[in-house]
Amino acid sequence: MAILEGSASVLADAVFGLEIEVAFAELYNGQPLFADVDSFVRQKGFDLIDLCAVSWKHSIGRSLGYSKGQVMWADTLYFRQPKMMHEILKDMDDTLALSKLLRALSVCQLYGFFDYAMELLDIVASDMLSKDDLSYLQNHLNDQTPIISRMPNFPGRKWLARLLIQMSKWIALKSHKYKQPPLGNL
Repeated sequence: MAILEGSASVLADAVFGLEIEVAFAELYNGQPLFADVDSFVRQKGFDLIDLCAVSWKHSIGRSLGYSKGQVMWADTLYFRQPKMMHEILKDMDDTLALSKLLRALSVCQLYGFFDYAMELLDIVASDMLSKDDLSYLQNHLNDQTPIISRMPNFPGRKWLARLLIQMSKWIALKSHKYKQPPLGNL
């Protein structure tokens, strides 16, 4: 929380996304919890996009019930609200604004939030890009949709999509494999 408060001026207009570890239960005296961090970040114009929670079982009942316990902390992902992003970019130099927009779109794509990228394009890019450039980016994002969404509806569609995805993993170059991030849709 102290880091976020100390970077308030940078958060005002220079940052598109935040990945923050938050706690749901107080493990240390006076520790800021998720509600505190979430409230602060939302006031700065960010939306919660994703979280990956970690839970603990209480030791007295560790063997009881199911494996899931109390949610203790999570990695969270926040993106700048599209309307807020538009307000920030419209006051910048055109070249800098375009650079920031393209980087924001890249962050959305890296985390697999193509819908959020499309929303950014819809709200922000119409007055920054030519129609051809806008169309190119929209088509690129549409091409990123899962293969099953691009297949016609027929019996066995899900099975075939899973097979095609598995085959693509088999033929992928080993040097290009990366560990899947805990946050996002990829």
